[in-house]
Amino acid sequence: MNHANLAAQAALAAVLSLSTYARADDSTSPGRSEPAPSVDTTLVPAPRSLPHRHDGFYLRLSTGFGPYNEAISRSGEQAHTTVSGVATTGDFAIGGSVRPGLVFGGAGWTSSVLVADARTDAGQIAPPSAGQRSSYSVVGPWMDCYFNPNGGLHMPASLGFAVVRGLDAEGARWNGDNTAFGAGFLIGLGYEWWVADEWSIGILGRLTGIVATSKDDNGQRWVHAIGSAPSVLFTATYN
Repeated sequence: MNHANLAAQAALAAVLSLSTYARADDSTSPGRSEPAPSVDTTLVPAPRSLPHRHDGFYLRLSTGFGPYNEAISRSGEQAHTTVSGVATTGDFAIGGSVRPGLVFGGAGWTSSVLVADARTDAGQIAPPSAGQRSSYSVVGPWMDCYFNPNGGLHMPASLGFAVVRGLDAEGARWNGDNTAFGAGFLIGLGYEWWVADEWSIGILGRLTGIVATSKDDNGQRWVHAIGSAPSVLFTATYN
């Protein structure tokens, strides 16, 4: 009888041990996964342009007027022709802010003579007709720096490839087909006032300079040096 009791107790202990092992093994079985750790799904808002701050996309249009001064001389000679007058000016610039208040992009800027006189060392050349005015165009990289990203004081600057059309110095005549190629620069100082969240209007004074060369029918090279300071422009800027 004692042996039977001992056998029954041993069997009960074995059953209880197997049951405990089965519950422990079941808790780590592939069919049962651990609770997934919590994940913060809060979205971080993307940076955006703020109102009344110079950041993000940049677009600028301007137009105005200023003096036009051009000296044309044959390469290697001191004799020259001087053109003096008044010209319209304008520019178009597009780009983006690399940081608030600092813009990089590309631009085109132009000037076209309204009225002018041309003088040589020997005398005076008749002014051009309405259809034969000097002009130039420049295309190149553009920078605009706002001293305060929320303010209006700024300084644009540009360098670029220049095309000059106008006076044929050798023949002492105005010729729209006479073209010179070279380089030009622009630097200015202006102020803008906010008129909307992203739009501002302003006034700008700027200095431009160009050096270009051309060849006549005889293969002689001519140098065109152009300066305009100060030109006054009215600006409209989206930034």
